[in-house]
Amino acid sequence: MFHKGEYKTCFAYEAHTACDNNNFVVGVHVTAGNVHDSVAFDALYDYMIENFPEDNVIVADSAYKKPAICRRIFDDGRILSTAYTRPKTIKGGLPWKEYVYDEYNDCVIYPKCKVLKYSTTNREGHREYKAYQEICGAI
Repeated sequence: MFHKGEYKTCFAYEAHTACDNNNFVVGVHVTAGNVHDSVAFDALYDYMIENFPEDNVIVADSAYKKPAICRRIFDDGRILSTAYTRPKTIKGGLPWKEYVYDEYNDCVIYPKCKVLKYSTTNREGHREYKAYQEICGAI
């Protein structure tokens, strides 16, 4: 069962498909509707590599653009082509072009604050930088 929002519940599934150059479906992996695309990737990718080892370019939507998936494809010597996604900022925050990364000090300079220091690496493999409350106050 797939729960959408607070009240809507329905039976849902997803068919993850792989196509050839002529748009014929050559591989399918079916999952429950609440399974994220990036989780279902491995089974379909393994099938495609085993049955079509000559394919060098993988085209996927942005849901598959995760560090672990990219690394696996690149380590196999293949090319990944995905859709561009705009950087996301917090509500009321400045656009990404206003932030400046300082490689030497491994920090991000934010115009409203002085410095955002490295905090942690999240589950998706993205490095998170945070400011101290006493420096920025309420942003």
